[in-house]
Amino acid sequence: MGGQNAADFTISYHLSQVHADADLNPIALNYTNAVAFQMQTIYVRLENNACTTCFDTTSFEIDVFSTPTANPVSDMEICDDTSDGNDTNGLHSFDLTLQNSGIRGMQSMVQYNISYHLSQIDADNDVNALSSPHINTLSPDAQTIYARIENVDHPTCYNTTSFDVVVHPLPVITSNPVALEQCDDDIDGFAPFNLFESNQLISNDYQNETFTFYLSEAEAWAEINAISNPSAYINP
Repeated sequence: MGGQNAADFTISYHLSQVHADADLNPIALNYTNAVAFQMQTIYVRLENNACTTCFDTTSFEIDVFSTPTANPVSDMEICDDTSDGNDTNGLHSFDLTLQNSGIRGMQSMVQYNISYHLSQIDADNDVNALSSPHINTLSPDAQTIYARIENVDHPTCYNTTSFDVVVHPLPVITSNPVALEQCDDDIDGFAPFNLFESNQLISNDYQNETFTFYLSEAEAWAEINAISNPSAYINP
């Protein structure tokens, strides 16, 4: 209508230019598009109420775009290490793109883009996307990451989910090495040792930790061939 007086004119909507010109088959104002996810042209007729043969027409497009699903994903968890020069600062580099396939699921890689953000507001507004790999510098040990998946043809069709990146602290060894000693009561040089008695000598947090024992450092690193009877281990 622009600046024209609404009382002087009537607007109707049609599915073809022919119908708009002939003032035939106006469609309901509460109209549902005919074909899913396909652009459709709507034709408009604006006519003078005093003389309906005085009219003009225009048109516009309607389209429906699919809203993606942001599938939930598991947290990204890793042990602190010396990759940043410090294995006790709770910081680590995370490749956020490893979450893409889980968030997208079976949805098209071409049709939907995924970005990562530090807040729900940033994800909703599609601003301040994180680069990957990302270091959790703003929150040592754990940080929530917000993922946004959007339709590339219409980015306002989007969905979000979130997950945590977690850096687990390494156990702190307070004494290394430690020694367990026993008196031989039958002079054969053998005695059963409860290796778990070393736990409190090794770590102040031993009650919250799990200990396994090995006959070589290589086996301990590889976590293979653990001693099967650590509470009654006889020296070889």
